[in-house]
Amino acid sequence: MQKELNAIESGFDQTGETEQGVVMTETEKILTQAEDIARRTFEEPTQQTVMQLFARLCDEQDMRIPEESLGSEMLH
Repeated sequence: MQKELNAIESGFDQTGETEQGVVMTETEKILTQAEDIARRTFEEPTQQTVMQLFARLCDEQDMRIPEESLGSEMLH
């Protein structure tokens, strides 16, 4: 897993684009974000820690989508 995370991280810049101009998927962005949080928070985070953070970030993303939909419906 760490090898995959490193490959994702090394292939993308801060905007989510690869050197070849390919844009990261939302899943890849969330996974990279989880790894960044884990590295900032823990000295040597485990794969399990990264995946738990990833799951939490996915849950938070899922909770935001309905909230955003409700907000736009209230405007109409």
